[in-house]
Amino acid sequence: MSGDLVTQLKARGAVFAALMAMILAPSAQAVSGANVTEEFHKTVPLNATGRVSLENVNGNVEITGWERNEVQIDAVKSARDQQRLDEARIEVDGSGNAVNIRTRYPEGHTNNEPASVHYTLHIPTGAMLDKINLVNGNLG
Repeated sequence: MSGDLVTQLKARGAVFAALMAMILAPSAQAVSGANVTEEFHKTVPLNATGRVSLENVNGNVEITGWERNEVQIDAVKSARDQQRLDEARIEVDGSGNAVNIRTRYPEGHTNNEPASVHYTLHIPTGAMLDKINLVNGNLG
């Protein structure tokens, strides 16, 4: 091979490598996981024998008991972009006898990569877990 041909092939190889990097970068970003996160913290009064329910479509939940008459809700929302992060809303209703926690997404929205929410709950040791609904997540 002549020197000019080798130089041309190397140049073409560099252009090809640059194009492949631009094409594969978004895929690598999606595989690496979430890019934006947001924390949520709330404490709600609950009787020692109150009831707790939680609905979470995407994400894990950890629940531990403690000796306080309140529910401490700590959550981390994660998504690949800010729009998906903003679409996931955490709603907390009730106090006293029952606390209901829900992750809400826009109705009728067909987002196949919604934000995930990882919850950590501290509840009174005598409280009852009324209903824990998880779709893509584990209870720990």
